[in-house]
Amino acid sequence: MKKKWWWVFSLVIILILGIGGGYYMNKNQERNEQQQLLNAEKKIAVFIVQNYDPVSQIDFGKASYSKNTGSWSVNVEINKNKNNLIAFNFDISKNETFITSTSYDSEHFTLTKKTDSTKSIEKTTVNYGGIK
Repeated sequence: MKKKWWWVFSLVIILILGIGGGYYMNKNQERNEQQQLLNAEKKIAVFIVQNYDPVSQIDFGKASYSKNTGSWSVNVEINKNKNNLIAFNFDISKNETFITSTSYDSEHFTLTKKTDSTKSIEKTTVNYGGIK
């Protein structure tokens, strides 16, 4: 009888460890994904500051992931102006972000296209989004 309880007890311990380990791995993966997304948004913010003028504030919407294409998309509003909205599509691969496309309404967009790779986001207010 003792052997039977020993096996039941061992099985319960293994199940608890398996479930706990799975939960930990899932949470760790979520944290990793959040960090990768934050890094991608930082790269996009630098891209905006270096390619458009004037930029004083950047507001990210919620990023969404497409399982079909394996890429992310996010809308970014610049200077609290609804006309200055840019849609970004990007890929995240091994902590590297690749911006695959950008689009905006050229009729209403009020920023000037200008390339200055020396600009940083230090003087820009950036409000990061999250995941949908």
